[in-house]
Amino acid sequence: MRREVDIFAHEMEAVLQLKDSEHPNGWEDDTVGDLMDMLNGKLLAMIDGYDANLLDQLDIHSLSVDIGNYAMMIADKVRETEE
Repeated sequence: MRREVDIFAHEMEAVLQLKDSEHPNGWEDDTVGDLMDMLNGKLLAMIDGYDANLLDQLDIHSLSVDIGNYAMMIADKVRETEE
């Protein structure tokens, strides 16, 4: 596995673990549409914040990890329907 992918995956997992107490079922109860809405919200927050020069590198990094997690959740839900 590429080093960058491995690091990013570990960062994604760390965020998911922090949220486990808030969402004990993970994304099981979310629809693909719900997850796409959440992904879109994070992406727009990053784009708008970047364009307005409101984000520092840490903000951009954090939002990138959140976006990666939502994309992974969507892929997981779609994979479930393919099986």
